[in-house]
Amino acid sequence: MDILWIRLFVIMVQWQLGITMNVALPTPTRENYTFLGWYTDPIEGDKISGDTVVTKDTTYYAHWQYNEN
Repeated sequence: MDILWIRLFVIMVQWQLGITMNVALPTPTRENYTFLGWYTDPIEGDKISGDTVVTKDTTYYAHWQYNEN
């Protein structure tokens, strides 16, 4: 399975001292691709879940799988 990504779908989360934020990340769409989730690295990285704790400014990257017809 090849994982593809594009720079267009990047989420940056700004963290502020003493503030807890419960932010739902968007679910992007892309023709002929399946969105696999948000990750900490554009190529591999850890998948972000609802349990992910953000303690600093963070960038998340969309991972995609091409849908072969």
